[in-house]
This record gives sequence, structure tokens and C-alpha cells, in this order.
Amino acid sequence: MESYLSLLRDSYGATIESVDFKNDYESVRQQINTWVQKVTESKIKDLLPIGGVDDCTSLILVNA
Repeated sequence: MESYLSLLRDSYGATIESVDFKNDYESVRQQINTWVQKVTESKIKDLLPIGGVDDCTSLILVNA
């Protein structure tokens, strides 16, 4: 698993993060929106709208 994570990081600049959608989905939504806003230099501010993530969410893939 570590070699796969290293490959993603080194070759693609990608990371994988484990989050708690079941108990903290709103915080996860805000965290993703903050990251997207930062890497797009505020060109995209609210990728995931309120209600776009809930306790039934199991995976979100984001690229910016």
C-alpha cells in the first residue's frame, strides 16, 4: 500500500485521504471546498454545495 501511495504522490502529485462521511460530512465538504479554492486561486469557491455531501456519501474524487 505504501508503494502505491508513493507512486501517486511522486508521479501525479495526488494523495488519498480517509474521512468520516458518516459523522462529519459537513466538515469534509468544507475541507474539500477550501482545498479546491486554494489550488484554483479562488477561481472555484464552492465545488460542493450545501447538501452535496451527506452521511450516505462513500467516495469523492477531486482534481483541480
